[in-house]
Amino acid sequence: NPAEPLIPSTIPNRPWEVVGADLFVFERQTYLCMQDYFSKFLEMVTLNNLNTATLRHAYWTVFSRHGIPTTVRCDNGTALVSREMQVFSKEVGFSIVTSSPHFPQSNGQAEPGVAIC
Repeated sequence: NPAEPLIPSTIPNRPWEVVGADLFVFERQTYLCMQDYFSKFLEMVTLNNLNTATLRHAYWTVFSRHGIPTTVRCDNGTALVSREMQVFSKEVGFSIVTSSPHFPQSNGQAEPGVAIC
């Protein structure tokens, strides 16, 4: 297969304008990791499951502290880019931008944030 092109990201103008989001499992517990592209500030939320209601609540938990970002960048994980999450993003007023296919490292901030944990 030919290499997929990287999708470049621009540097945001203010904190919490662009946020990276990723899900990971540590010791049988699932977490949402969100990291601000401007300040590199990292937020972690424990998830009881991966249903849309839980994920929406986790996003609101983070947004209530920092405000609603313009863009949430994430990999192509099913839970993060589901039809329900697309509807949620439109209702709330942010866009979901996915990383380059087959190259989740292009999710600039969230992937290193997961590595920290």
